[in-house]
Amino acid sequence: PAHRRARVNLGILLVKKGMIEEARKEYLAALRVAPNLTEAHFSLGNLYLREGKLEDARRHLAEAVQANPEHDGARTNLGVTLGRQGNMKEAIAQLEKAVVLKPDSVEARDNLARAYWVTGRSSEALREQAALKKLNPAMAKRLQTWMDSMGPKPASR
Repeated sequence: PAHRRARVNLGILLVKKGMIEEARKEYLAALRVAPNLTEAHFSLGNLYLREGKLEDARRHLAEAVQANPEHDGARTNLGVTLGRQGNMKEAIAQLEKAVVLKPDSVEARDNLARAYWVTGRSSEALREQAALKKLNPAMAKRLQTWMDSMGPKPASR
Protein backbone atom coordinates (compact mmCIF):
# COMPACT_ATOMS: atom_id res chain seq x y z
CA PRO A 1 0.00 0.00 0.00
CA ALA A 2 2.78 2.49 0.81
CA HIS A 3 4.42 1.92 -2.57
CA ARG A 4 1.33 2.83 -4.58
CA ARG A 5 0.66 5.89 -2.41
CA ALA A 6 4.29 6.93 -2.90
CA ARG A 7 3.76 6.78 -6.67
CA VAL A 8 0.70 9.03 -6.42
CA ASN A 9 2.55 11.47 -4.16
CA LEU A 10 5.49 11.49 -6.54
CA GLY A 11 3.09 12.16 -9.41
CA ILE A 12 1.62 15.14 -7.56
CA LEU A 13 5.11 16.56 -7.01
CA LEU A 14 6.00 16.00 -10.67
CA VAL A 15 2.88 17.90 -11.78
CA LYS A 16 3.90 20.80 -9.56
CA LYS A 17 7.29 20.80 -11.29
CA GLY A 18 5.65 20.75 -14.71
CA MET A 19 6.77 17.20 -15.44
CA ILE A 20 3.38 16.05 -16.72
CA GLU A 21 4.36 12.94 -18.67
CA GLU A 22 6.44 11.64 -15.76
CA ALA A 23 3.49 12.26 -13.41
CA ARG A 24 1.14 10.41 -15.75
CA LYS A 25 3.50 7.41 -15.71
CA GLU A 26 3.50 7.37 -11.90
CA TYR A 27 -0.31 7.51 -11.68
CA LEU A 28 -0.67 4.75 -14.25
CA ALA A 29 1.92 2.62 -12.41
CA ALA A 30 -0.04 3.05 -9.18
CA LEU A 31 -3.23 1.97 -10.97
CA ARG A 32 -1.55 -1.14 -12.37
CA VAL A 33 -0.87 -2.24 -8.81
CA ALA A 34 -4.16 -0.97 -7.33
CA PRO A 35 -6.81 -0.47 -10.05
CA ASN A 36 -9.32 1.10 -7.62
CA LEU A 37 -6.94 3.55 -5.95
CA THR A 38 -9.05 6.68 -5.50
CA GLU A 39 -6.23 9.20 -5.36
CA ALA A 40 -4.54 7.83 -8.49
CA HIS A 41 -7.79 8.08 -10.47
CA PHE A 42 -8.46 11.54 -9.01
CA SER A 43 -4.98 12.82 -9.81
CA LEU A 44 -4.96 11.33 -13.30
CA GLY A 45 -8.46 12.70 -13.95
CA ASN A 46 -7.32 16.16 -12.88
CA LEU A 47 -4.31 15.93 -15.17
CA TYR A 48 -6.53 15.01 -18.12
CA LEU A 49 -9.00 17.78 -17.23
CA ARG A 50 -6.15 20.28 -17.23
CA GLU A 51 -5.10 19.03 -20.66
CA GLY A 52 -8.65 19.24 -22.01
CA LYS A 53 -8.85 15.46 -22.52
CA LEU A 54 -12.40 15.44 -21.23
CA GLU A 55 -13.40 11.84 -21.88
CA ASP A 56 -10.26 10.53 -20.15
CA ALA A 57 -10.86 12.99 -17.30
CA ARG A 58 -14.49 11.91 -16.97
CA ARG A 59 -13.56 8.22 -16.91
CA HIS A 60 -10.92 8.58 -14.19
CA LEU A 61 -12.89 11.02 -12.05
CA ALA A 62 -15.93 8.71 -12.26
CA GLU A 63 -13.67 5.84 -11.15
CA ALA A 64 -12.51 7.95 -8.20
CA VAL A 65 -16.13 8.67 -7.22
CA GLN A 66 -17.04 5.00 -7.60
CA ALA A 67 -14.12 3.98 -5.38
CA ASN A 68 -14.92 6.68 -2.81
CA PRO A 69 -18.39 8.27 -3.12
CA GLU A 70 -17.50 10.68 -0.29
CA HIS A 71 -14.61 12.29 -2.25
CA ASP A 72 -15.92 15.83 -2.71
CA GLY A 73 -12.99 16.91 -4.89
CA ALA A 74 -13.56 14.07 -7.32
CA ARG A 75 -17.27 14.91 -7.48
CA THR A 76 -16.50 18.60 -8.04
CA ASN A 77 -14.06 17.92 -10.86
CA LEU A 78 -16.33 15.27 -12.37
CA GLY A 79 -19.08 17.91 -12.39
CA VAL A 80 -16.76 20.40 -14.09
CA THR A 81 -15.78 17.79 -16.69
CA LEU A 82 -19.37 16.81 -17.39
CA GLY A 83 -20.30 20.47 -17.76
CA ARG A 84 -17.52 21.02 -20.26
CA GLN A 85 -18.83 18.01 -22.16
CA GLY A 86 -22.27 19.63 -22.27
CA ASN A 87 -23.95 17.22 -19.85
CA MET A 88 -25.26 19.94 -17.54
CA LYS A 89 -27.90 17.79 -15.81
CA GLU A 90 -25.33 15.29 -14.57
CA ALA A 91 -22.77 18.05 -13.93
CA ILE A 92 -25.22 19.79 -11.60
CA ALA A 93 -26.03 16.50 -9.86
CA GLN A 94 -22.35 15.86 -9.14
CA LEU A 95 -21.71 19.44 -7.99
CA GLU A 96 -24.76 19.38 -5.71
CA LYS A 97 -23.46 16.16 -4.12
CA ALA A 98 -20.03 17.76 -3.69
CA VAL A 99 -21.60 20.73 -1.85
CA VAL A 100 -23.53 18.36 0.43
CA LEU A 101 -20.32 16.46 1.20
CA LYS A 102 -18.32 19.64 1.84
CA PRO A 103 -20.50 22.73 2.31
CA ASP A 104 -17.45 25.00 2.68
CA SER A 105 -15.93 23.98 -0.67
CA VAL A 106 -15.52 27.22 -2.59
CA GLU A 107 -14.66 25.29 -5.76
CA ALA A 108 -17.85 23.22 -5.63
CA ARG A 109 -20.05 26.23 -4.85
CA ASP A 110 -18.45 28.39 -7.54
CA ASN A 111 -18.83 25.73 -10.21
CA LEU A 112 -22.37 24.87 -9.09
CA ALA A 113 -23.38 28.54 -9.31
CA ARG A 114 -21.96 28.75 -12.85
CA ALA A 115 -23.75 25.55 -13.89
CA TYR A 116 -27.03 26.84 -12.48
CA TRP A 117 -26.52 30.19 -14.22
CA VAL A 118 -25.89 28.77 -17.69
CA THR A 119 -28.91 26.49 -17.40
CA GLY A 120 -31.23 29.34 -16.47
CA ARG A 121 -31.53 28.47 -12.80
CA SER A 122 -30.63 31.99 -11.72
CA SER A 123 -32.23 31.95 -8.26
CA GLU A 124 -30.21 28.86 -7.35
CA ALA A 125 -27.07 30.43 -8.84
CA LEU A 126 -27.58 33.53 -6.71
CA ARG A 127 -28.13 31.36 -3.62
CA GLU A 128 -24.79 29.65 -4.25
CA GLN A 129 -23.12 33.00 -4.86
CA ALA A 130 -24.42 34.26 -1.48
CA ALA A 131 -23.03 31.16 0.24
CA LEU A 132 -19.74 31.63 -1.61
CA LYS A 133 -19.56 35.26 -0.50
CA LYS A 134 -19.56 34.13 3.14
CA LEU A 135 -16.72 31.70 2.44
CA ASN A 136 -14.59 33.72 0.01
CA PRO A 137 -15.72 37.26 -0.86
CA ALA A 138 -13.07 37.69 -3.57
CA MET A 139 -14.15 34.53 -5.34
CA ALA A 140 -17.80 35.58 -5.08
CA LYS A 141 -16.86 38.91 -6.68
CA ARG A 142 -15.14 37.09 -9.58
CA LEU A 143 -18.27 34.96 -9.96
CA GLN A 144 -20.40 38.13 -10.10
CA THR A 145 -18.11 39.60 -12.76
CA TRP A 146 -18.49 36.38 -14.76
CA MET A 147 -22.29 36.44 -14.38
CA ASP A 148 -22.36 40.07 -15.53
CA SER A 149 -20.22 39.17 -18.55
CA MET A 150 -22.68 36.46 -19.52
CA GLY A 151 -25.35 39.11 -20.21
CA PRO A 152 -28.77 39.57 -18.63
CA LYS A 153 -29.82 37.24 -15.87
CA PRO A 154 -31.40 34.18 -17.46
CA ALA A 155 -35.00 33.35 -16.65
CA SER A 156 -35.20 31.22 -13.54
CA ARG A 157 -36.59 27.72 -13.92
